[in-house]
Amino acid sequence: MAEMKMKVPKSEDELIEDPFLILGYGINAYFDMMRELSNMFIAITIFFIPVYGWYKGNEAGALERQSFNPFERLQSFTLGNMGGAQTVCGQKKLNAEKLTFECPPGLDVDYDNVIFGIMSPKLDLSYYCSEEAIRLSPDNKDRNKCTYYMNAAFIHKQLVTCKTAFTADPDKQTSCTVKFHESGDAQKDVWIKALAPPSDCSDDSLFYLQAPCKIRTISTSNSPAPADGTKEFPNMAKRKLYGLMVGCLGVFVYLFALIYIDYIKQVQKNKAVDFDVKTITAGDYTVEFDIGHELYVRWK
Repeated sequence: MAEMKMKVPKSEDELIEDPFLILGYGINAYFDMMRELSNMFIAITIFFIPVYGWYKGNEAGALERQSFNPFERLQSFTLGNMGGAQTVCGQKKLNAEKLTFECPPGLDVDYDNVIFGIMSPKLDLSYYCSEEAIRLSPDNKDRNKCTYYMNAAFIHKQLVTCKTAFTADPDKQTSCTVKFHESGDAQKDVWIKALAPPSDCSDDSLFYLQAPCKIRTISTSNSPAPADGTKEFPNMAKRKLYGLMVGCLGVFVYLFALIYIDYIKQVQKNKAVDFDVKTITAGDYTVEFDIGHELYVRWK
């Protein structure tokens, strides 16, 4: 073309500079979409950085782990670290004399819904924390129900004492200790004296206790209740505020993603036209049709 003193078309220069044009519009659109979507997800990640801070910095710290495993440490940046729906399960042999239990920091024991009982030492597995769970296993259906011979009133009385002490000073009374017999009494008061427990239910049996943990809703010295009594307690109000902010941020991110995807769509429409202009050839404005021999002879 230089010998013919003709300039190289601009489209040819662009093909040399951008070889992806040779592959067609589809491959170009694919890489553009991947780049734009990457930008969108980076922006969403930046928007949610405050949320990770809220999950990490709350009082409950339900998933805080002192571990060298980085994946376990990352759990504290998730919603589960807020806690609020957790249970504790404790087990001790009756020979241990007592069982102490407490909820994780930021959560309090729900004494009104504590479940307790006694498991036979002859059970194949001993990880249960409710009588219903024990009976669900087919291997345990024929076992003696040691809980039936338990003096539930004796245990319940101690739970009421713990609840009373907790209500009086929640910051100080964070744990509860359940004793299996009164001080100085060699016989286990956890058994009903009128009913002699079978051999399967001995002092080697396991006492189990399951306690739900809930967010604090009573006033304390660290978080006193409002004087008028009409407002919510600080812990609950703070969690609801976090929920409101996370919900609003979620709606914002949804609208942002919706608008951004529509933006990508409109940009690609313009790029499709631009690609056609860059790759235009004589064939794009040439009309080809067949003619017969007679017509050729007539018009040649």
